[in-house]
Amino acid sequence: MALIRMGERGEPFVSSPVTWPNAEYGTPDILAARVANIIERDHPEKFNADRWGFRLMHHIAQMPWDELAGLYVWLREPLEPPVFVTVEEYEAVGDTAQTWPILGHVDDPGLGVEESPLTHPVLGEGTRYARRVKRRRGLFGSTERLEVRWVWRVAGHDVVVTFARDDAAEAARILPDVEELLANATLGGSHA
Repeated sequence: MALIRMGERGEPFVSSPVTWPNAEYGTPDILAARVANIIERDHPEKFNADRWGFRLMHHIAQMPWDELAGLYVWLREPLEPPVFVTVEEYEAVGDTAQTWPILGHVDDPGLGVEESPLTHPVLGEGTRYARRVKRRRGLFGSTERLEVRWVWRVAGHDVVVTFARDDAAEAARILPDVEELLANATLGGSHA
């Protein structure tokens, strides 16, 4: 449906189609190769585009495509796993005061959820949820995952944009680019 569009103003993201095959990329491996080649231009001395592109292709293949209305791949660094920003759209049900906390995962707070209202010049009033959860890493280790969700109600649908990262330093570097991507979001489809 694509109620919102992002990544059209030069932000460091590539927009992925959400249906395959498609006219632009054909298959996910072509998208992965294109993204790897873009990153390789900025990191030619320390980056194996073939290996990273192959890994990206596997991450893309595992995406829950039936749930996505948008997928964006971050281009600044060849991180593993790759950095994704996802967009989901759900038919609006009930009052936002009841629905949005569920979409923001407040019902499963993990190590805590920060909730803050936000106003977008195009999408209107929404809420930003930043949730931290402990995730197992290996047999004895763990890491703290940051999951940030932005939620709006647009044209009778709840729109959820999600960014998540297990590494705090990576999250801190990437989050400003995600915020810029969101700041420049526009209405898509027949709602433009």
